[in-house]
Amino acid sequence: MGTSKRGGVVVGVNGSPNSIVALHRATDTARHLGVDLHIVLVVAPQAGDPLVAAERDRREQLVRREFPGGVGVASRCQAERGDSAVILLRASVGARLLVLGSRERSLHLPQPEN
Repeated sequence: MGTSKRGGVVVGVNGSPNSIVALHRATDTARHLGVDLHIVLVVAPQAGDPLVAAERDRREQLVRREFPGGVGVASRCQAERGDSAVILLRASVGARLLVLGSRERSLHLPQPEN
């Protein structure tokens, strides 16, 4: 049973430095609000079961490494195949907050000249 009946905090974590920052922010927010933390990893749609299980295990190890004393709220790690946007939006239905890190290799469009 979770820490609260209110919606929790969902965070997308792929192991990148930016997603680890997002994990810390999401954890702090969940503690502050007294709600559950839902850690989501999305893998490629064609990923086989062994890869999905291995990625889930890696995320759980990452959480233990970053928070050796525990996250301080009820939490769960989920690994799912599919499109990141779809999976994260679905995971955040009913959540109080969805936390994401910035993409490291995003397309940066040039700014218009004035």
